[in-house]
Amino acid sequence: MHDTLTLLSILFGVIASGYGVRAAMTEIRNSQDDFVDDLKKQGRRASIAAVFAALSSVLIAVDHFSK
Repeated sequence: MHDTLTLLSILFGVIASGYGVRAAMTEIRNSQDDFVDDLKKQGRRASIAAVFAALSSVLIAVDHFSK
């Protein structure tokens, strides 16, 4: 079980990193209409990254305290 929690934590951490990088590299266009849409897209990606980072942290804590 500990190995499973560790592997899931690593997987969620990698997913969080991927979404974080995608959010950071979102191109913000110079048009007013595109600007707002691009910020929404960036916000969604950053939110998903935060959720996966939180899940990764929770799994690490569960793994640590279940030993």
